[in-house]
Amino acid sequence: VEFSDLDGQPYSLSLPGNSLAFTVCQVPVMYRLGAGSGMDVIYTDGSRKRFPEAVIDSETSRGIFERRGEVRVVEVVIS
Repeated sequence: VEFSDLDGQPYSLSLPGNSLAFTVCQVPVMYRLGAGSGMDVIYTDGSRKRFPEAVIDSETSRGIFERRGEVRVVEVVIS
């Protein structure tokens, strides 16, 4: 799936089976079926933060909605 980042640059995301993706403020959010539940936020610097309850913190959420460009993709796993 192709997306455009905040700078208008194309970004490609491979979707595994049993998944779907959409964007929120140009940040791709991917949901996929898997063992357990949780959420990983992958930042543009390559770092990753795990949220075991699939609920992100207010600072990360604010960064997405303010379009700061800090978050590259959000991956949500649901069982």
